[in-house]
Amino acid sequence: MKTGRMGVFHGLLWDRGGIVHRQSSVRPGFHSGSMKTLVIAAAALFGMLPGFHAAAMAVERITSVEGLQRMSGASVEEVLEVFTGDNYFVPLPGNPRSAALPSVSVVDKAGEVLAARMEKAREPLMKLLENGSPELRGRVLDLLAKGDLERMAALRPKVLPMLEDPSFKVRHSAVGLLAKVKDESVEIALLQMLGHRDPLKKDGGGEIYEVAWVIEVLFDKPVSEDRVIQTLIPWLDESKADPWVVRWIVWGTKSFSRAGAYSSQLMERYWAILNATRPASDLADYIAEVWGGDHPLSLPYLLRWREVGDEVARGCVAGALVEHRDFDVQKEPALVDALLKDPAAAVRMKVVSRLCERKDLSLLARLTEVLPFVEADPASEVRMSAARAVLVQFRGLPAAEADELLTDPSLGVADRMLAGLKDKESGYAIAIQTGVLNGGFDELAEGSDKEVITRAIAWWEDVKRGTVSRLKPKPSVPTPLNERPGWKDGVPPPPVK
Repeated sequence: MKTGRMGVFHGLLWDRGGIVHRQSSVRPGFHSGSMKTLVIAAAALFGMLPGFHAAAMAVERITSVEGLQRMSGASVEEVLEVFTGDNYFVPLPGNPRSAALPSVSVVDKAGEVLAARMEKAREPLMKLLENGSPELRGRVLDLLAKGDLERMAALRPKVLPMLEDPSFKVRHSAVGLLAKVKDESVEIALLQMLGHRDPLKKDGGGEIYEVAWVIEVLFDKPVSEDRVIQTLIPWLDESKADPWVVRWIVWGTKSFSRAGAYSSQLMERYWAILNATRPASDLADYIAEVWGGDHPLSLPYLLRWREVGDEVARGCVAGALVEHRDFDVQKEPALVDALLKDPAAAVRMKVVSRLCERKDLSLLARLTEVLPFVEADPASEVRMSAARAVLVQFRGLPAAEADELLTDPSLGVADRMLAGLKDKESGYAIAIQTGVLNGGFDELAEGSDKEVITRAIAWWEDVKRGTVSRLKPKPSVPTPLNERPGWKDGVPPPPVK
């Protein structure tokens, strides 16, 4: 075992056959300085702390899972040395060439050890919170946020000013801790923090994400609904806040839009956004998701779908209308017909998809309504959406029931699908859905686009002739690595140059 200055620590954690690895691997978001700089800085800091040597400590690299495990037996001072050092990741056992190889952060592991011995670690951690670099202060806040709620609450006066710290990392970590001990003082401070932000500012350093997270914290069991909603309602406007910010306010206020003092005001704000939505904005999707299902106040707005000028937004509203619990499709045939004949493909695509999901209609009725769009709609995206919506309905049905519907001449499922498969724009998508329908995805989806479509056509021809032979799914057993072409001892072949 390696000995010498800090030799116990060397042997305890980083000895690897007598070879010490010193190279540094810095990940984004952590210190970019050299290991030497970090060691000097840590030494200067530790000189002020009880239990630390004033001289620089040699920080060596942990290279194995065993080293991570042995950290649990190290002293608090030694673990703090890792916690305050450069962060990097130690891979866990597995295929060394796998891109998905799991790994463990040495700083996170050190934090776990410190959390388990917090009584001894608290004093030096509090010193770091006062005097450490922004990165270290953020790490300490993250660690303290995993601890006892009573102690976190006691830290509120110290942490609240950190919401305006120049460091994004410190602010981010301070929000994380304060979110767990939110009271009136925290809520007011978070709102003041937002008040110093420009809601229209494009992200230039994580500010939009920071604003979004603060909004999420504020709407999670607010201390004062009046204070929070009144402050943020003006931002429910794409001309006053970035769509990313508006999106989080919509999501944060969804429960308040269903009932309460602000429900009517919020509903009007949502409707104004839908009518003024910008091209390529996804806000309509978010509002439609909030309004769909069983929202008690949304149906009167959804019935005004024709008024929404943007085609994509109108499609979102139309889709939410068709899926709404209180919209009786059977009693509104004229309205359903108008929805299906909307000139915008984005509207028809949403309507056929949602209509096929209405479980209060018989499957036969749903298929009868949607199947014509597989071959007859002028827009390829609608044809593909209709085919997918139809084929999804067959999944999970008993084989006899599925085969009866597939071969029903009044429905003409096979004829519709064959027409779609011969379409150069929608054919491949329908072929893939055919494979998923059969549970024989591998058999139908392997090969070139032409081969996939050819196999799907052959299957539907069998359906048309009444000789349905539903493919059975292959057992989900991966091919052993040594049996894969070119592999040896679990290692893939070298790339072709």
